[in-house]
Amino acid sequence: MRYLILFLAFVLVSCQEPEKPKEEPVPYLPTAIQNDTILNPSPVKDSTTLVLFGRGSEPGWFCEFYANRVRFVFDHGKDSIILKGMNFSYQIESPTGFEAFKLSSRNKDTIFQTIPGPCTEESTGEQRSMKMQIIVGKKVYKGCAWVPK
Repeated sequence: MRYLILFLAFVLVSCQEPEKPKEEPVPYLPTAIQNDTILNPSPVKDSTTLVLFGRGSEPGWFCEFYANRVRFVFDHGKDSIILKGMNFSYQIESPTGFEAFKLSSRNKDTIFQTIPGPCTEESTGEQRSMKMQIIVGKKVYKGCAWVPK
């Protein structure tokens, strides 16, 4: 009889599901979206093609716009800024392209801007299709910009 009671107690205990650890609910954390962020941008077909180029002197700088990023090298190559996650499909497909184009950082401390009208490069004397102005902090870089062929 004693073995029968032990057997029944064992069966009852072993038939119960083991206690699972309680899962804490994950708190909902809202995410802030930048005002200048494009939601669900269309995929960029070729991210290695240069779509806009700018260059200036005093101090020497150049700026390369690709379909999904910007690379700005300034102060004769001593410093640079690379911005990723862009989508310039609208400018590439638009008839006006990059004329009167403006790209600002969220804090408005870095601004890339093109100005329509002809521009003569100081260092080479070549005629370009538009002017470019880049502001980084309180420093202003001026030069010419064009769409490479």
